[in-house]
Formats: sequence, structure tokens, C-alpha cells
Amino acid sequence: MYGFGLDGWLLDNWLTGNGGAGYYADKDTAAITFTGNRVEWNRLAGFKMTSNNMLNITGNCFDRNGGPALWLTGDTHDHSGNTTVTGNIFKRNGASKSHADPHLSSQLYLTHIHGIVVTGNTARAHRGDEEGTNVAPHYGLVYGHLTHSIIKDNVLYKGAMKELTVDLGGNEECVIGGNIGSLHP
Repeated sequence: MYGFGLDGWLLDNWLTGNGGAGYYADKDTAAITFTGNRVEWNRLAGFKMTSNNMLNITGNCFDRNGGPALWLTGDTHDHSGNTTVTGNIFKRNGASKSHADPHLSSQLYLTHIHGIVVTGNTARAHRGDEEGTNVAPHYGLVYGHLTHSIIKDNVLYKGAMKELTVDLGGNEECVIGGNIGSLHP
């Protein structure tokens, strides 16, 4: 689904099997609540948004997307931020076998955002539905160039193959910790 704009709700939908993302926005997207959605098997990502703020992403299930379940990046105008990501389930995202950036094999990929809170989510790596499919993702929470943000108290039980959290650097005044879990064997 391609969308952008202001003041909306995306509630209780099934965003599945898209060649791109379950929800994609490359223009200003603000004051939108995403709740209770099933977002799965999309080729690019679950949600991919740039230039976003005042988002509430709560209680969704992201399963087996080709790229990150949540791929949120800021723009060059310093607009992105004031977002909550709470109470979501992330399972086996970043499933594509080819990524331009290896960190896109992740549950969440967050860069250049101000005032984001990511807390109380669960994540798990797993293989696809067919026997012999790859286990994904390689990484759990990937973040960089965040300011005034919190990534805390998330559970990544068997949450990734290589690393549970990856700090890309450039963060200022952030609280990041208590993200507990284990690597998938």
C-alpha cells in the first residue's frame, strides 16, 4: 500500500504479499496510528517510511517480510520523529537472501529519527513455512543517528542469527538498553 499524508488510522488490516512494502511512504507522513494490522510476506519491507513523524505503531504483527519489518528513516529536513513503536510482534523478517545493505536483514532498521520510543516489543528469527528455507533475520534492532530516543525493554528471544542489536553510530542523548534475548541457534 502506498500512502502519505496526515491525520489517519490504519486499523485491523491485512497487508500481505506486496512487491514493495505492506505500507510505503516516501513523502511527509504524520499523525497516523497503525494498530492491529497483520503485515507479512511483502518483498521490500513491512512498513518503509521516510520523512515521518507523530506515528503510533502499536499491536501489529510483522511476519516474514523480505526486508525489515519497520524501516523508518528521516529526511534531510530534520522532520522525522515523535514516534512510538510498542507492543508489536516481529517474526522472521529480513528474509530476502540479497540485500544491498546487509543490515536490512533485520527486524527493525531505524536511522536519522528524533524522539522515537521503541519498547515492549517481541522479536524472533525463524525459517520460512517450507522445509529448507532460510532462517531470518541476521540482525534484530539496527539503529543509527537517533537523537532524544529510547530503545528499551524489548525481548528478542532467538531474535536474530548474528547480532541482537547493531549501533550504526551517530546517536545523541539516547537511552538504549534492557533489550534482552538470544541468538537463534
